[in-house]
Amino acid sequence: MLNTVTAADFEPLLGQDCVLDLTSELSVRLSVEQVHSRPECRMPGGEEMRTPFHVLLAGKETEPAFHEATATLHVSDGAVLEGVYLCRVMSPTGEAERPWYQLVFN
Repeated sequence: MLNTVTAADFEPLLGQDCVLDLTSELSVRLSVEQVHSRPECRMPGGEEMRTPFHVLLAGKETEPAFHEATATLHVSDGAVLEGVYLCRVMSPTGEAERPWYQLVFN
């Protein structure tokens, strides 16, 4: 399913929460903050169907933070994305209270 996900799938989720299952015992709540299409990241001469994009997610102050993970993401529309890779990134707003994470889809 990951190869069919597009930026348009995430855009209606802006401002909404999703749940990331890090392990069978640990889940964290993240909010979808930004979705950016990156057409310039297509491989030259590539036959890709999807435009590359990335999603910025913000953690909650009360949730545990992590550096990187491959996990299952439950989005608010009921979809489940298995095997997504998230890595922690610097806050685009400069705030330090919440951790920020990036999902990249090439």
